[in-house]
Amino acid sequence: MMKKYTLTFNTWGEKQLSIYEHRIKNIRLKWCKQLFKIINIKTLFRKKKLLIIDLGCNYFQLYKEIKIRKINKLINYFGYESEKKYINIGLKYFPELKKKYKICNVESAKLKINDISVCSAVLEHIEKPTKIINHILKTTKKVVIFRTFLGKKNKKQVFFSSSKNGYLIRQFDKYQIKRKMVKFGFKVKFHLDEATNKKSYFVNGDKRFKRKFYFIVGTKT
Repeated sequence: MMKKYTLTFNTWGEKQLSIYEHRIKNIRLKWCKQLFKIINIKTLFRKKKLLIIDLGCNYFQLYKEIKIRKINKLINYFGYESEKKYINIGLKYFPELKKKYKICNVESAKLKINDISVCSAVLEHIEKPTKIINHILKTTKKVVIFRTFLGKKNKKQVFFSSSKNGYLIRQFDKYQIKRKMVKFGFKVKFHLDEATNKKSYFVNGDKRFKRKFYFIVGTKT
């Protein structure tokens, strides 16, 4: 019988908070930089600010990249996150976001109608990903960006960091997820993830969990 698992603050602990604190002060994340190489915000902008929703916004690392690039005047940002402790780190550096986030279970969140949806490193940990994928595709008008593990078939495994705590690690069928996005009217492109050096790797060093990260980018004309 499979053990129960959860992805909670208690799973990661205080060490993770110190890592995030270091990153927000010192590191410009590669995946955030790559995202804005893939999509050109200025070509999407018209007269009204673009609404970007960030699912699993963590400590607002995507917003940090928006500010660095000085394109925040083109963007109305809103984040969804399950852990208030991560949000609190971000608000120390970006107090202007104090009304620009929602604490909730991302899997069942009611999303705003938006121009661009970003969902990075979230889907692989969700119990019922089809529901949230469909909801994202229904509520997004211009661009959907998923960043997750892809392969030749769907996989579902649980990694246990201790005897009590574990978390789900999925892999999605690359072309199955493309077909779904096409049904919703999106043109789809794949980009290998630069933050993981475009290579397969063992998640947390566990050889049972070899995965490769991709950006899946869907656009509507």
